[in-house]
Amino acid sequence: MVKTVFADENIQNVLYAVSVKEGYTPGFIIGQPSEKKDVAIHAVVITRLQDDFSSTQCCVNEFGQIEENWLKVHLKNVSRSLSGGMYVLGLFIVGPKDIFADKLNLQKVRSLINTIHSISKSNIYIFGSNQPKNLIVLYFSSQSKKFLCKSFDVLNMSMSMSPANWKFIKQPTSWYRIDCQYNLDTLLPYFSEKKIFLKMCKFQILEYFKKNIDDCKFFINSITNKRNTSLEEIRDIKIIRSGLQEKKQKRLDTEGHKYFNIFKAMIYKWGTNENDVNLLEIGNAQGKINFDGFISSKVFLHKSATLEEAITAVKEDLLRSFAARLDIHCDSLQEDSSTNESMTHFLPRRVVVKHEASGILFTDYMFPDDTKEDIVNSVKEQLGIDVTPELVIALESDHQAKLKESWSDCLNKQRKETQKADLVPSNKPSAFLIYSLFGASIVMIISIAIHFLV
Repeated sequence: MVKTVFADENIQNVLYAVSVKEGYTPGFIIGQPSEKKDVAIHAVVITRLQDDFSSTQCCVNEFGQIEENWLKVHLKNVSRSLSGGMYVLGLFIVGPKDIFADKLNLQKVRSLINTIHSISKSNIYIFGSNQPKNLIVLYFSSQSKKFLCKSFDVLNMSMSMSPANWKFIKQPTSWYRIDCQYNLDTLLPYFSEKKIFLKMCKFQILEYFKKNIDDCKFFINSITNKRNTSLEEIRDIKIIRSGLQEKKQKRLDTEGHKYFNIFKAMIYKWGTNENDVNLLEIGNAQGKINFDGFISSKVFLHKSATLEEAITAVKEDLLRSFAARLDIHCDSLQEDSSTNESMTHFLPRRVVVKHEASGILFTDYMFPDDTKEDIVNSVKEQLGIDVTPELVIALESDHQAKLKESWSDCLNKQRKETQKADLVPSNKPSAFLIYSLFGASIVMIISIAIHFLV
């Protein structure tokens, strides 16, 4: 079956702008894959760092001179900016000669695609675990202004090439937006006797965070059990429950991104059941990390997306956002050799900018010392999107997400507290305090119930 890609017309503007250059210019195609079709929303020229640490757009005289290292750095920065469910779908190449007609150039194409696939597999926290199975390469002739698209099966070692239908569309794609917030509020214990710093345990933190998200129950507009249900069906259910007339339903369909096109995701964290208490193991931790604050999430999905795809996208967005913050924060740390027994790390807050052509929100991260002008420059450099400071929207307040490290010897503290308790005489049985607290809790619950019933 031939892959079909529907591309927003703004991508054509990017290709035309690049085609005035001599030589070959590579770039990433950004969008959302699906079984029936891929939707491309944006294209960004790949940049590389220069000796003075400024970046410049990549352009070479010969196609074979494009370096895989240029893709590695920019691919990660671009992926950090995407919401869950959005990916780098592949590459575009603008140049004078057909890159698919020459065997050496075709070999280079496969090498570039393999680089994207390898990088994406190496870090599921940033790139996600639901990567496209087929990556596309769009060639745009700088001379004839014609384009040719091919699809590469990345799961096939020979990376077989297939034709792909690339269609520019004038009407922007309709999207459903899903909003949610995830409260961090958790604790990660450590049992190593050696002091462990944030940079050293980053991936352990991310794996712990991923497990917590996977263990949660997600509800989209209060629905979670009908995984194959499309978002459009869920939207119709909400309209019917709201008692809207058929005439008004049609009006809502034509208005675009209005209230009924926004879904709410609720997250339920499983607690410890009383019956499971006896199964818990008690250990002596040497240190801990407290997660505090919350993560704001806004994801976008095509109209045929299912409930399961929506939940996967929300999970991926939360994990990607948390991983991006840890990466950026660790890169900003000058030293990680503090002798303090505890330290608080304030992770950068999430800000978004709107892509005017598609309506999609792209993400960046802002430290307290950063300004909106810094974000404007960053978005221009990484995504090639022009925005004004007024269009930079903060989804979270300052210092919203933070991690607190406590690397003191918890075991010694526990022993000291135990010894201190042994020195205090008591004629009452040890179970007395437990029963007292239990009785007080019951009295408090009854009092609250009576208060609300009266």
